[in-house]
Amino acid sequence: MEILIVEANGISLNCYKSKLGGFCIRTSISALESVSIVDSNGIQLVITGRFASSSSDLLDFLKALRRLGRPPDVIVLAEDSSEELAIAALRGGAWDYLRGPVSAEDVLASVSRWMSTHRPSFAPPAQDLNRIIGISQPAAQLREAVAKVANAESNVLITGETGTGKELVADLIHSEGARRRKPFVCINCAAIPDLLLESELFGHDRGAFTGAINTRDGKMIQANGGTLFFDEVGEMPLYSQAKILRAIESRMVQRIGGRTDIPINVRIIAATNQDLEQLSSHNLFRKDLFFRLNVLRVHLPALRERREDIPPLVDHFLRLFGQTSSRGGKIVSKEAMRAMQNYSWPGNIRELKNVVEALFVTCSAKQIEVADLPAPLLSYPRVADSQSSLNKDTLIEVLTGAGWNISKVAQKLKWSRMTVYRKMNLYGIEQPRRSECKAAEESALLI
Repeated sequence: MEILIVEANGISLNCYKSKLGGFCIRTSISALESVSIVDSNGIQLVITGRFASSSSDLLDFLKALRRLGRPPDVIVLAEDSSEELAIAALRGGAWDYLRGPVSAEDVLASVSRWMSTHRPSFAPPAQDLNRIIGISQPAAQLREAVAKVANAESNVLITGETGTGKELVADLIHSEGARRRKPFVCINCAAIPDLLLESELFGHDRGAFTGAINTRDGKMIQANGGTLFFDEVGEMPLYSQAKILRAIESRMVQRIGGRTDIPINVRIIAATNQDLEQLSSHNLFRKDLFFRLNVLRVHLPALRERREDIPPLVDHFLRLFGQTSSRGGKIVSKEAMRAMQNYSWPGNIRELKNVVEALFVTCSAKQIEVADLPAPLLSYPRVADSQSSLNKDTLIEVLTGAGWNISKVAQKLKWSRMTVYRKMNLYGIEQPRRSECKAAEESALLI
């Protein structure tokens, strides 16, 4: 599949091309030339940034593409733009609109979303659960949960902190399920202006409003037969929530300006880093919609709760960046890896990936050392030292004080639950029976 990138800025163009290295890329700097390239080569996706001529107009370019026999989808990259231009571009037929500053990662993510909506033509075969990388118990439990949920047809709510991989898990649930050969359509509820969300969801008929030149299907119709993924669903305005609820319950949608109900068959997966139950109690999220979404729930643990997975994740990212570099692979020293495991990673796996990418680029040596790490990782308390110095008697004291609640012990010691179990096994500490645990917990409360 070929992608046409229209970008007059050479630096930006090279960044986008490097991130999209797995695709056949054509480039252009002219709006007129781009239309000709699309028409003669049957290109299905155009990424447009800056034109070489300041007189070129984005909306005119979109209109010219729409006049072609088989118009392509267009991802618009705009460093400086207004919300009005974003709305006009999307109404004018743009498939996605990225407002500045736009990174190469943003472009790749948008292309990935586009690819997922065009299954089975372009997408790779069903994904493997080993994409959830990790050797920890939470990682194993997550793989097991995804496998179970994927085989159901019920709606799914994915919860977890920012950067834990909610979109990846949603994609896996779809890819491993019966709908894998149907579309997987994503909509980021936080990125689309409120005024445009309804049009994005339900589409519009020709003439429904100023600028509605053609009839356009919304995301819910695009996802028919497959899966619709609401990312950051907690950001959806209440008015749109009511519309979504009706569509889910009736399995019908109506385009803006339309008079006909269109039947749909979609599975809903929603993701949020917010507490929807708390939002519901404050009337910031509809309770009835929450109950509709929260049929099956998958919670993604924070990276600090699965520190054993940091080494395999680091190795994975280093291999990933090494594949697109002529500099070869890199390794991390034991001391540097220990420092990485000590850090709390508030941005979770996304933050880890960004740090590893920065180290891969900036570290000239084959081996990454502690001195190469960014300052926040070096200033964080050395948890590993406290792990090694903790003796058996102290661990028993902490266990007893927590009523043998492993989660509380892990939180107090800033360990993972698996580390607590390993230390107990090392020291030959056996967890008492439930009745003894209850008695210990009661005595801890008295203290």
